[in-house]
Amino acid sequence: MALAALDHFLIRTENLRATKTFYVDILGLTEGRRPPFPFPGTWLYLGNVPCVHLIEITEDVERATYLAEEARSLSTESGTGAVDHIGFRGTGLAGFLKLFETQNVSYRERSVQGLIQIFVEDPNGVTIELNFDDSETGGRARS
Repeated sequence: MALAALDHFLIRTENLRATKTFYVDILGLTEGRRPPFPFPGTWLYLGNVPCVHLIEITEDVERATYLAEEARSLSTESGTGAVDHIGFRGTGLAGFLKLFETQNVSYRERSVQGLIQIFVEDPNGVTIELNFDDSETGGRARS
């Protein structure tokens, strides 16, 4: 018995449009097919995998029942809560950095064991880690 892969994560947001825009326009995910759930939301795909699910925080009783939200706080506080960050593997580091600069997306960068790590926050304060092979910088840590 073993886990095979990360399937998806769901973000509850007060601003569905801004959150979708961040994941599509900044991180490059694509919007795709979503089952006809009884509440609005969006599924974003990485290739053929619907890895990011978004739903808007509202006073929707059907959604709350479906997601068993009665058992959890519907706090509108932002941030990752008990989850520290969500990581993706990426390619094209220079392109991401240029996009972040032109779109005024703040980021933090560090090098660790063959990786260049870039950290950004989505519109909800959820930290996203982007990992790039340091060969994209000639194997040398960026400064």
